Amino acid sequence: MFLDDVSRFAGTGQKNEQGQTLEEFLEAYNPKKYDCPSNTVDIAVFRRQGLHETKSRDHFVQLTGPEVRNTESRNVSNGLQLLMIRRRNHPNIGFWALPGGFVDLKENLEDAAARELQEETGVTGVCLKQHGTWGDYDRDPRWRVITTLYFTILDEDVPVRAGDDAADAGWFDVYFEEIPEISGTQGTPEASGRPETPGTSRAAEAYGTSADGNAGCTRMQLRLENKSAGICLEAEAVCRYSGEGPLRQHHLTMESCSGIAGDHALMIMDVVKYCRAAG
Repeated sequence: MFLDDVSRFAGTGQKNEQGQTLEEFLEAYNPKKYDCPSNTVDIAVFRRQGLHETKSRDHFVQLTGPEVRNTESRNVSNGLQLLMIRRRNHPNIGFWALPGGFVDLKENLEDAAARELQEETGVTGVCLKQHGTWGDYDRDPRWRVITTLYFTILDEDVPVRAGDDAADAGWFDVYFEEIPEISGTQGTPEASGRPETPGTSRAAEAYGTSADGNAGCTRMQLRLENKSAGICLEAEAVCRYSGEGPLRQHHLTMESCSGIAGDHALMIMDVVKYCRAAG
């Protein structure tokens, strides 16, 4: 059996329709009867610079409009940096990615995230928050791989060293912009006749609507720069919104990506969007 102690799964203690006790059922159970996905964890580690001069929300300030797009790019996250590793092996060999890896069979997700972060970057003892799950069937060419994203925000410098599957590790300045793809009042409660949802927090409303407060979609642009190494990574995605109230949700679709492994650019944009809304 997979677990030594199964007493908490006994239910009423009766036998099933095949006349099996729980123990007999588990002994006969074949976990390979169905193809099983693999599980991984990825970790977005942010570092804030000059925290004593800036409120935390300012690290995720949103800048949009021609005054931003038509000028030299600015670090719209006010000193926010992201820890990335360069992949040592296939797939996406040589590309930059979030640290992470496979979850062991008898390992909790958060423990796996802490272990992978330590193995690939040397970072230990940080508070990790679970953000979301990415599970498109074609996101990894090796197998059906479902990943859970964790993130943390550090207020101090930590030593970093590449290890395990990481050929290199380094901090990248984060440049992020979200541009509304619709304008006017289309999609607002006033235009659609929908009542506003009472009791909705500012973070929930900001995270569940487009950049200008409308329903529809926005265009997200991400650039990560390590100036000392001369590395610039870029990605662009469309964020589409659907549903209302507690079922409000958004979905990111990659439009272009350069130098960032797999769907990691989408993960980065999503967690930056969330943190900016949460303040």
